[in-house]
Amino acid sequence: MRRVRQPAYIGRGLRSAFVVALLLVPSMARAEQRFGLEFAANFNKPALGGTDAQGDISDARKVGVLLGGFATLRLAGPISLQAEVLYAQKRFEVKDSGEYTATEKWDFIEVPLLLRIDFQENLYRTSTPGAFILFGPGFSTRASLAETDLKPEQSYRRVPVDLNQVIRSSDVDVIAAIGITMGRRFEMEARYDRGLRNLNTVPGLDPEDPDLSIKEQSFAIVAHWTFR
Repeated sequence: MRRVRQPAYIGRGLRSAFVVALLLVPSMARAEQRFGLEFAANFNKPALGGTDAQGDISDARKVGVLLGGFATLRLAGPISLQAEVLYAQKRFEVKDSGEYTATEKWDFIEVPLLLRIDFQENLYRTSTPGAFILFGPGFSTRASLAETDLKPEQSYRRVPVDLNQVIRSSDVDVIAAIGITMGRRFEMEARYDRGLRNLNTVPGLDPEDPDLSIKEQSFAIVAHWTFR
């Protein structure tokens, strides 16, 4: 089976994200910053496209977890740069009408680089509640892929596939979030994450339905705990 090659610009994007983070370290030593952990319930339901997604293949939302850490560097006034490293579980159910259902378990390592705007004064010293927004790109690479609970209907026999051969290994995301601060240490946010690349290839997740695009799409309820 043909191995999917990762486009060069994806690798450059991931390397650039880490380089930017390293270059920020000296500045963070002098500027106001915050560090913390993130925990989330990640509701994932990919956006399907192509002719095979029209009345044939459908998906259903499932819940995974999102865990990681963040560092926020104040740039000017209410504007900060927030860099994150996250482990994200992408869970969803796929159903091919009249043939089978299965649960997809795709896990990714994500590196979001987000611009943060706070709607309160002196975030780094205040303990009063406030609001904020986040937006920017994210770069992700897969950690593991699995398909479970495959349930054929009637006498249907699905053509076996190796997910590591047919699902792309990396993605670029657009992320937007709105949240509230509850004192100096605890925050909650609602986050939307949309992948820009079609993760499915030919022959893809289902060789009998080659015209199917799968773009990651998730909604998460995220809790932040700040150390300082």
